[in-house]
Amino acid sequence: MAPDEVFLGDRCPVTSVYQRFYEFQYHPTDCNIRIEVLPEDRLLFVSKIIFKSKFSDLGASIPVVCAVPRKTTLVCSSTPWKNHTAHLAPPEKSHSPPCST
Repeated sequence: MAPDEVFLGDRCPVTSVYQRFYEFQYHPTDCNIRIEVLPEDRLLFVSKIIFKSKFSDLGASIPVVCAVPRKTTLVCSSTPWKNHTAHLAPPEKSHSPPCST
């Protein structure tokens, strides 16, 4: 799957390409990401990763849901064909920049 066949939420393209994964770095209010406030000062981010083949009518959608404490830095990388998870890291241990536009 090519990077121009994979999108986050509302057609937001891959922002970085690595040897074994693609990365999406967007602000949580971008890409039609839904944000819900949960009890105990937590946030729920709801989106999807969309695959649209350039060479056929094949397509797929993978739901992405992540609950985090409000003070957690969300690192917006995802490996859509591997774990289907968002990676979180506290600000002092993060090796990637926080989500940005």
